[in-house]
Amino acid sequence: MCTARRLVLMAGMASALAAAGCGGGSSHATNAQRPPSTLSVSAALTTRGLAVSPSHFGAGPVNFLIANLTSRSVDVTLDDVTGTQATSSSGPINPNGTGRIATTVEQGTYRLSAGGRTVTIAVGPQRPSAQSDLNLP
Repeated sequence: MCTARRLVLMAGMASALAAAGCGGGSSHATNAQRPPSTLSVSAALTTRGLAVSPSHFGAGPVNFLIANLTSRSVDVTLDDVTGTQATSSSGPINPNGTGRIATTVEQGTYRLSAGGRTVTIAVGPQRPSAQSDLNLP
């Protein structure tokens, strides 16, 4: 009985060693580059006009935060001047309220329009990857 137990134990150890040696191939997994960090852009609609800051930035994910500082409800739209990208809209923003447009923009010229006012936004080349940035949400 002791011999059978030793034989089972040795077979188990040989199996464990064989399994530990698996997966040692030379191919390494490559990580795809992460997109750029999301950029926050502020916009304010007042009785004097529409202001955007910054008004030029690199291509990639963008989060527009829009403040409606007027006394009427407005829709804010973002569209490129060439018409090749779909129009993004905030939906109605109540007076003294805020709205948001989250989108990814490509290089080109865009129009942000609200309440009959328009501002031009210049989008440059792709921003760098956020691959090495730590503590991103």
